[in-house]
Amino acid sequence: MAITWKSFALNEQITSSSPTSRQTIYTASNGIGEINSATVWNASTSASADVSVYIKSDTTTTGTLTPIDTVSVGLGSSASIAKAVSHRVPANGTVQVSMSTTTQDCYITISGDERQQ
Repeated sequence: MAITWKSFALNEQITSSSPTSRQTIYTASNGIGEINSATVWNASTSASADVSVYIKSDTTTTGTLTPIDTVSVGLGSSASIAKAVSHRVPANGTVQVSMSTTTQDCYITISGDERQQ
């Protein structure tokens, strides 16, 4: 089994503000993905934002889904998404995100490894 370290999302801007219409930031197209670190940064100087992270076994971004974690990120600050660490993304599964409002300027970085099956 080959293990490849990689960045799942590198400072990717979060654009989805709906938990029922999420944004895909990573697809495990080369095998099972495992998250090693996850951080979100709120570049806004006007308000905080709540950011939710989801792991899904397919690429569908619509419908109700319970997040693995939701973190509140203060204005001009960053937060670790601790509950995402060690989660596995099934082969062809996705990591998806949403935030509480479209008026914020939030970015996410997730790194991990892919394990070919």
